[in-house]
Amino acid sequence: MEELGRLAPAEVLLKEIDVDLTDPIRRATSATITRYEDNSIYRKAPKEALKEHFHTDSLRGFGAEEMRAGLESAAMILDYLKQTNAGALQSITSMSTYSTGGFMVLDAAARRNLELTHSMSADTRGASLLSIIDKTRTPMGGRLMRKWLDQPLLDVKRINRRLDAVDELYNDALMRGEVRETLGGIQDLERLMSRIVSETANARDLIGLAQSLKQLPKLSGHISSVTSERLKTISAAIEALDPVVELIERAIEPNPPITLRDGGIIAKGYNADLDALKNAATSGRDWIANLEAQERERTGIKNLKVGYNSVFGYYIEVTKPNLHLVPDDYIRKQTTTNAERFITPSLKEMEAKVLGADEKAAELEYEIFCEVRSRVADEAVRVGKVARAVAELDVLASLAEVASSKGYVKPTVNDGEEIRIKNGRHPVVEHFLAEQFVPNDALVNCDTDQLLIITGPNMAGKSTYLRQVALIVLLAQMGSFVPADEATIGVVDRIFTRVGA
Repeated sequence: MEELGRLAPAEVLLKEIDVDLTDPIRRATSATITRYEDNSIYRKAPKEALKEHFHTDSLRGFGAEEMRAGLESAAMILDYLKQTNAGALQSITSMSTYSTGGFMVLDAAARRNLELTHSMSADTRGASLLSIIDKTRTPMGGRLMRKWLDQPLLDVKRINRRLDAVDELYNDALMRGEVRETLGGIQDLERLMSRIVSETANARDLIGLAQSLKQLPKLSGHISSVTSERLKTISAAIEALDPVVELIERAIEPNPPITLRDGGIIAKGYNADLDALKNAATSGRDWIANLEAQERERTGIKNLKVGYNSVFGYYIEVTKPNLHLVPDDYIRKQTTTNAERFITPSLKEMEAKVLGADEKAAELEYEIFCEVRSRVADEAVRVGKVARAVAELDVLASLAEVASSKGYVKPTVNDGEEIRIKNGRHPVVEHFLAEQFVPNDALVNCDTDQLLIITGPNMAGKSTYLRQVALIVLLAQMGSFVPADEATIGVVDRIFTRVGA
């Protein structure tokens, strides 16, 4: 339940047989609980359903071959989506496993007391650790930042690879600034592709994707000469997707409407048949636009008007005092308070041509758009890979920016059994404090300083000191610089807290 609380899902599927878990789940998370009807007689076995969905002969490549409960849960999700949102199935192209053994354990009490993502005080809204360190420029970077904060690492090598990447960005302010500026022009690639794959994206989503993907070569160029291992990996993963950009820019109007059924979304020159229909409609409208001047001259009716409404179509309007001048070829269509409306055989013929061409063009545009959207959806795996690399670069650049602006230092993280902090500071309290924060040292080890007893009067800062040490350790293990003059952190596997009465 602790892990479920950390994940904070929006919805939980629960079999009828597991209904007794309803209350514990509600205590752990605010997710909607959906009862799942297990018609196993009519469904394929979980392994078979998953192999069929992922088009594989085995699940060994996912590392989940023997994970019976996990495979059953994954198959349940696919079956549920098939019933409720079949289009979303296309966006699920892979699955992966993870173990909580690779991350620091933080139960609900620790998260709450350390105010990682939410403040406990109503007077300091937004005063959480996340609000201090999250200076990401993209939505996917923001989500990844929260994930890193929720799951500090235990692997020293992985931690130090992150720290080295942050260090390189920290020491190169010019590169960091260029990276962050370019990141600001990238929209939510993950959400855009999710809508495209599930066939709910409109033309503006495709334009947003193209504009974002156009930033990739520039972004990759900013980090082309990096030396840290993690940044090199990210640089290699940010591949240019020029064919996708070219397809969208060639097919879609630069400023398309939100709706898809009314036309105006496919660019001129992309489809010859569509251009012919649009030209026919345009020439017809030009003829109708010139009709008013021609009819005024022919009839001598100076205030004659050519108009249109959705009920009667195109018409010629003549005021009642001028009805005696109406030619014989005018056919009465409608009577209004002050005028009569007419049509002519030639006007009716041109109206059919214009409206027929418009209707056919709109239908063809929608067909073409769906085809283009489907072709873009085929690149979901490549775009997803790029999105993950962009998100990680965004997080690393954000941590470097915070370190630079707030005077954080790179900690030494190892497998030792000592935590040594010189002039440590509470990252959140120092941000909101009007006066200068008074720093504190800390030394904890497994030999001489295993248990520390801290005493002092009320409001002296005991709780702040406790939280400060925990947050510095947590920041270091997520790969961030820390608020201190120096810090050596021996990796810890869990933080226990009970702060306050």
